[in-house]
Amino acid sequence: MRSLLAITLALSGCKSAACGLTVGKKASKDDPVEHLSDYAGPSFSELGDIEVDGDIVWFCSGVIGLNAYDAKNPAKMTILDRVAFSAGDDFYPRCQHLALAGNRVYATNRGDTIQPDSFIAVVDATDPENLIELDALVTEDNYEGITTSGDLLIAAAHEDGLIVLDRHTLTEIGRVTAGLTNPWQVRVDGDLAYVADGDAGLTIVDLSDPEAPFVVSTIETGGTAKDLVLWGDTAYVAAGGAGLAVVDLPSSTLTELVDTPGSALAVARGKSVDAVYVSDWNDLRVYDVSDRQSPSLVGHEPVLLHADQDSRTLGVGAGPGDVFFSGNWTALGSYRYHPDKIAPDLDLSPGQIFLARTEGGDTTKALVTVTNSGGKPLKLEGANAHGKDLEVDLDPTTLAPGEALNFSVTFAPRRGHTLDGWINLHSNDADEPNKCIPVMANHDGLGVGDAILDATFLSLDGQPYNTTDLRGKVVLLAYFATF
Repeated sequence: MRSLLAITLALSGCKSAACGLTVGKKASKDDPVEHLSDYAGPSFSELGDIEVDGDIVWFCSGVIGLNAYDAKNPAKMTILDRVAFSAGDDFYPRCQHLALAGNRVYATNRGDTIQPDSFIAVVDATDPENLIELDALVTEDNYEGITTSGDLLIAAAHEDGLIVLDRHTLTEIGRVTAGLTNPWQVRVDGDLAYVADGDAGLTIVDLSDPEAPFVVSTIETGGTAKDLVLWGDTAYVAAGGAGLAVVDLPSSTLTELVDTPGSALAVARGKSVDAVYVSDWNDLRVYDVSDRQSPSLVGHEPVLLHADQDSRTLGVGAGPGDVFFSGNWTALGSYRYHPDKIAPDLDLSPGQIFLARTEGGDTTKALVTVTNSGGKPLKLEGANAHGKDLEVDLDPTTLAPGEALNFSVTFAPRRGHTLDGWINLHSNDADEPNKCIPVMANHDGLGVGDAILDATFLSLDGQPYNTTDLRGKVVLLAYFATF
């Protein structure tokens, strides 16, 4: 744990069923990013890594283990089989990353507070409808992302470096730690391994002698590099808060850093279309890479919401042709990219509003940024506020591609009552012509603007301190999860 202070916060999701309604216009057929379907699974799945082999989608879930889905018809996916690993917990079997090699699937778990054991599991996938666990290696090394290269299995293992194993026996062949910072994921091309190396960026490792791998160079990408994909002489790196990093490999140069609103966690490349797909925590973003070095945003898809719960986009994988898949907190979604279509695309920040606590007669306000992330003009036709004493100030206007503006949401209660409201924003967005923004205020518990709770914590050296000691000081609170 690297944070000085870790506090678990319970964030409530939007309970307003009205936000699930589309009022008036129907979605346009001109949207370049088409949502096809969701998988038939539990509403809480914590989907992470995704790999696609032909018509089969493989994905890891911390809650339901390794899964195989038939996606011959991506608009109607069906489950083939799933397996919970023997090394995992009965309730949370854990599966975070996977790699495919022939009829074998390799899956990892990084040790954490839910499942302390780090392991690699091997599954026989000869019959995807009858998955069989063949072997599991429980280790003290902190395995994260993995890939295969011939008879080798290469694992990114955070502070334990980059580890090379015989994929048939799971025995270690070689390892390198010197020159690496915090490996999250690895891809291999020939004798070179390309490592998403956390805060260091993209690190290149020579694997020509698997028993003695060594670091060749490191290219700073900004942010925290957690995933990458190779495309010829170009590497696309999901660099966390910095966005999507583009690296020219022959020159070892960062050629572009595309800022994304969220945190870029995973990236995949189109199989037969010039596109790169990015899981950006709050949504899924699609970039045209006809010019490999200059990604151009085509549009975005908000996360899938199930059972009125918040969700997070954690993984992405490319299928055959123009199909791709996104995994998140609640579901696996299938999509189709239409490179021949261009449309306006309304992008909002924040996606839901938690207003500062206010007493009767006072006013609290929030700003919302709306951006046109599409390729045609976005016509904003107005907005409606739903909720007692809730108002929105937005005049009709048109935003050119890439243009943004701010508008205000105001809550001025005559009495300090609880607000569970929403804003409907009307536009010519291709698939969300009536976008809903949940707005909440004055709920029980700790709210925006409230004094911090009187609580005692232990520092990393085991010494207790109280939040009252922090009053009057500027404090940075790092809220984080285990991925």
